[in-house]
Amino acid sequence: MIIRIWACMIFIMLTRTAIAQEKSLYDFPAPKGWQTEKIKFPINFAPAIPFAGTEDLHFTPGWSKPESDQYWSYVFVWFLDGKVKPTTDDLAKYLEQYYTGLYMTNLGKKSKPETTFTSVSIKDNSKKGKDQYYNAEINTLDFLSGKPLKLLVRLDVRSLGHKHTAVLFQASPKAYGHGVWNTLSAVIDGFKVNR
Repeated sequence: MIIRIWACMIFIMLTRTAIAQEKSLYDFPAPKGWQTEKIKFPINFAPAIPFAGTEDLHFTPGWSKPESDQYWSYVFVWFLDGKVKPTTDDLAKYLEQYYTGLYMTNLGKKSKPETTFTSVSIKDNSKKGKDQYYNAEINTLDFLSGKPLKLLVRLDVRSLGHKHTAVLFQASPKAYGHGVWNTLSAVIDGFKVNR
């Protein structure tokens, strides 16, 4: 019995140390009143996305409120192990898997769709020799309401040397000129890698 307790304590200490080391690799502060969530890869609802690392999400206070201008507006970072340079097709495939899995995991009592319900189109806005920048449009289903949802997404793929890559996402159903994008951009601008 004592050996089991001792083994559990060592496991907990190692897990805490690994999380603390991971947190020290970057800062991604959430504004006051925002909810946060952190998920390890492989993501349970999209296990085919072939990365190792973490997903760090920040949700606006109005994220789950249909009457809010912030409904479904949030930011997240994939902080990935290694140097990753996904193609436009790769990103479209990963986002399709991600949002399909997200809906299916949160299906609850809503009826299961009979056909494919997520489509992704991506436009590459990158400049030669720079980090990768994209705008995406995702048509999927809203797991909160069960209704169709069109999300606009800004993606920024940053190479952080040979050890890590950050993929930064801003997502909202609001048109790009809407003020919520300034709020999302300000949070993404707070992402910093600790050297």
